[in-house]
Amino acid sequence: MARKITIASVLSACTQLGDIEQGTSIEQGTWVHNYLRVHDLECDVVIGTNLVDMYGKCGYVREAYDIFREMPKRDTLVWTAMIMSFAVKGYVKEAFGTFNEMEASGVKPNHVTFVGLLSACAHSGLVEKGRWCFDVIKNVYSIQPHIHHYACMVDIFSRAELFEEA
Repeated sequence: MARKITIASVLSACTQLGDIEQGTSIEQGTWVHNYLRVHDLECDVVIGTNLVDMYGKCGYVREAYDIFREMPKRDTLVWTAMIMSFAVKGYVKEAFGTFNEMEASGVKPNHVTFVGLLSACAHSGLVEKGRWCFDVIKNVYSIQPHIHHYACMVDIFSRAELFEEA
């Protein structure tokens, strides 16, 4: 148990470094991933989520997706990490496809899931899809919108030059 907690913490640190020192963090994170394989350590949902998050935030979406697909059990956090990985790189179709799979599997999204989807809409100019998303947050999932959701909507409207709505 202690080993898993340490590994999850190290992967989280690599993810945080990904924003600062891209090359170093991915090298260290890949080393940890290889360590898991070599020592035949179970990749549970916590470690899997950390790997998806690390690879995604470091720009290695294919690796994040491969790990995501290999996971036998997926919770809200790993689905959201995968959606965010796609959204950050501008893969809107994949982000929404993953969201649809998430819904179909019976896993409920959280407020962070919708931040990822709205960010994808903002970066892709999908105003109507963004409106739909914001409506689903409130009316389907009964999630009270947070400041990040409103900021994404302002971003969506501003990029589309809909300043009155922003």
